[in-house]
Amino acid sequence: MPTMANITIKAADTTTDKTYTGTQGAGADGEAALWRLSGVGDSPSHYPTLEVKSKWNTQKNARRIEGLFKYPHIALNSDTGLYEIRNVPVGSYSCSVPMAVPTDVMGEFAAQFAGLLYSTLIQQCNKTGFAPRG
Repeated sequence: MPTMANITIKAADTTTDKTYTGTQGAGADGEAALWRLSGVGDSPSHYPTLEVKSKWNTQKNARRIEGLFKYPHIALNSDTGLYEIRNVPVGSYSCSVPMAVPTDVMGEFAAQFAGLLYSTLIQQCNKTGFAPRG
């Protein structure tokens, strides 16, 4: 079982580090661990967040891992002088982790899944809102 820790990633410029601070670990099965990227906007409600939770499937032979990422689009309201949330792009994922699969196979699954999500093509899909066309 992983231990809660901060997550540091590269921003879109591929140079700047962004650190998502682990603010709470998952208290129990089905409860979410939470990370926040602070310093964005006026309040914690403006901060990008990642939630990850896990639980057994109904047969209790696999774990379901679910992640939810929110990146609020904030802008200054010229009438009030305050920053406000205009839109919230959301990304999610769900993985089934069968307990009978060897650790090395699950390690390769985890590495390839993360690598595909990180790939330039999938990033372009997520940036534009369109799947690749023939």
